Amino acid sequence: SRGYVWQQFWRGFKSSFKQSTILWLIFALIMFLLYNDIQIVGLLGTGNLAFAAKVFFIVLMVILCMVIIYIFPYVARFSAPLKSVAKNCVFMMVRHLPWSFLALLVVAVTAFVMWLIPITLFIMPTLGALVSTFIF
Repeated sequence: SRGYVWQQFWRGFKSSFKQSTILWLIFALIMFLLYNDIQIVGLLGTGNLAFAAKVFFIVLMVILCMVIIYIFPYVARFSAPLKSVAKNCVFMMVRHLPWSFLALLVVAVTAFVMWLIPITLFIMPTLGALVSTFIF
């Protein structure tokens, strides 16, 4: 017998908490730096080079978001060193690029609806997950 769902959840949570926290802090720092880079470029100029730099940083943020979509479920399911986890998740993101964009779109629409209508904070994460299960 595999046990109860609640016990399995806590076992998985405890086993991947440290690695997930380290990854989350790394991703938060990188996103913070990229956001600040966009803000600095916006303050320094308005020419073609500034626009290209903004687009570059935004593309990096989108790529990072797509990797994040893969990395936390991967950590929850498999035990591997951080370097291996990152490498495998980047590979999966590139290998399944159209699905990665679709997954990012589902997350973005969910977040946008929650921002637009705050009361949906209680239902939209569930609906976003439900839509994801039908798509993937």
